[in-house]
Amino acid sequence: LEPNNYFGFNRAQVTLMKQELVPALKDVQARIAAEDGHVLTKPHGHGDVHALLHHNGLPKKWLAEGRKWMLLFQDTNPLPFRCLCAVLGVSAKNGFVMNSVAVPRVPKEAIGGICTLKDESTGSSLTINVEYNQLEPLLKETPVGGDVADDSGFSPYPGNINVLVFGLEGMARGLEKTGGIVPEFVNPKWADQAKTTFKSPTRLECMMQDFPRLCGPEDRVGFSQLDRLMSFTCVKNNLVDAAMKTPPDCALSAEADIYACNARLLELAGADVQIEAPEEVCFLGITATIGARIVLQPSFGISLEQMKERVKGPVRISKGSSLVLDGDVILDGLELDGALEVSGSVVVKDKVVKNAGQPLEAIPDAELSACPPSFQIRGYRQGRGEVERLVDRKRPASVVAAGPAIYSTGAPMPYVTAPQAVYSMRSPSGVPVSSMAFPAVGGYAPASPAVAAPVVYQCPPEIFAKLASGGALTPEETAQLTGQVASGVTSPKAVEVTSAEAIAPKTSKTKSTKKKDSLKDSSRKAKGCC
Repeated sequence: LEPNNYFGFNRAQVTLMKQELVPALKDVQARIAAEDGHVLTKPHGHGDVHALLHHNGLPKKWLAEGRKWMLLFQDTNPLPFRCLCAVLGVSAKNGFVMNSVAVPRVPKEAIGGICTLKDESTGSSLTINVEYNQLEPLLKETPVGGDVADDSGFSPYPGNINVLVFGLEGMARGLEKTGGIVPEFVNPKWADQAKTTFKSPTRLECMMQDFPRLCGPEDRVGFSQLDRLMSFTCVKNNLVDAAMKTPPDCALSAEADIYACNARLLELAGADVQIEAPEEVCFLGITATIGARIVLQPSFGISLEQMKERVKGPVRISKGSSLVLDGDVILDGLELDGALEVSGSVVVKDKVVKNAGQPLEAIPDAELSACPPSFQIRGYRQGRGEVERLVDRKRPASVVAAGPAIYSTGAPMPYVTAPQAVYSMRSPSGVPVSSMAFPAVGGYAPASPAVAAPVVYQCPPEIFAKLASGGALTPEETAQLTGQVASGVTSPKAVEVTSAEAIAPKTSKTKSTKKKDSLKDSSRKAKGCC
């Protein structure tokens, strides 16, 4: 975290919690397992997150700060953030203490099912995940006779993907009653059919989705079912295992799912959006279906309703294209066969883009071992090719600078109009920087106060956010900020527009609006992977 400046987070927002191990059990008599004279230990399960949250006082702390909701997600699944607004809305509307995100589930599929369990003697009920290895035996005792499909072709019991939204008030109340302790269970691997001998030592464990067992009758618990395309993918398998599994659940398949999700969102956002069907690609023996590689940054929209406001006219995108939308971009007519990046407050009006694009290409075996791990787990990279960039440099955030620089937001800034004392700092690279904020920020060493007469530069929000969190700028970002060309960096030519300017209809063929690189030029062959 420290070397990476907490990846842009404010350090005060990050809390590290350590999970302890528990003794392993070697047999059905629950005798403690030992190895080389030491007690054998194993993880206690992800249900410990509740105890850790409680013991660190975080739910109460967040409530005191005015926060209302908390999301628990799997770090192997990047898609739930696309549906988070909808799920949060369901939670708020229904007053759910816990809302589980679920997907349609094939009968007997190896993921837990969301069920409502009812105690006929008391009339009480509990909506909770039931693990797949317990669900089938449970359902065999019912009139349906097991986990079978209904008229939809799926199981009546939606699949739990362990994406959970909690109402902090109800969560804090439940944790207070139990100290955050979630009921335990044991799930041994058996060595014999009679189930009398463990194949290996097992452990007591608990699961975070069992939180409803801490709730009272006044607490409402529910689930929100969405298409898998909008909420579930996975990166968990190494390349050897991925090549033998369906789906592969690796970097390639997850990236394909993200592009497919974004393509579907774009189709839903507009009344006339047509995106060519994808095709199969194969890298390192792993096959996935990839079409248009569409990236929708959060600044373009974090909900479908926001995106609907930005897609107006007809949109046509070929399967080999790549499209990046970042900012207050309006699509009012676009025909894309190639690569296009749009950032800032830009109106794309009846625009035709046709260029060589940036197709995915296999990384040669001779280069792969020297690549960063993020490329080694893929085996491919984006080709240099051609890309057209439409950039609005007049964006809301700004940088005020004269000698040392003062970083400020685009909000009213009375202090910008006159010289004043600021903290003069020097970055690790030796670049002098000033800030009106507290000087000990992100690796910068404070020095003596200085006075500067401000000069205003336009600053893209992503660069401002990086500076505000104490991050250091790359040469390319510094060049973008100052209007200069970074040393050793070819400045990409881009079409500049303002928030009120529309892109005129045209086919993009001129050199002034493209960055061209020949993939066949031996002098430009990449030694690395980027």
